[in-house]
Amino acid sequence: MDKNVLMQLGAGGVFAIFILKEVFNFLKTMKKPVSEDDQLQRIEDMVKKMHDLHNVVDEDGVPVWYVRKSMEASLTSLDKTITRLSSIMDSHYKILERIEDRLYDKK
Repeated sequence: MDKNVLMQLGAGGVFAIFILKEVFNFLKTMKKPVSEDDQLQRIEDMVKKMHDLHNVVDEDGVPVWYVRKSMEASLTSLDKTITRLSSIMDSHYKILERIEDRLYDKK
């Protein structure tokens, strides 16, 4: 048999196992009957957790989840700089490849 066919069959088998695992986990949770009180308690716990997460402040009293405009501008500038640096590195790589090709062509 061709190696690619075996590889595809193996990948398909692994994918099928993952799908079956998720289906069985979903079905396992479906079997548990949940009372309305349990559901309300779960929602209350999630709301409390969300409140606790949003109630955290830094040393200046600013909520941690709040992104300051200056931080947003700094991150945007950093993103542009990294993108430009990546472009420059790509061009340097291409130049070095051409130099290497020329060196090996002379030998």
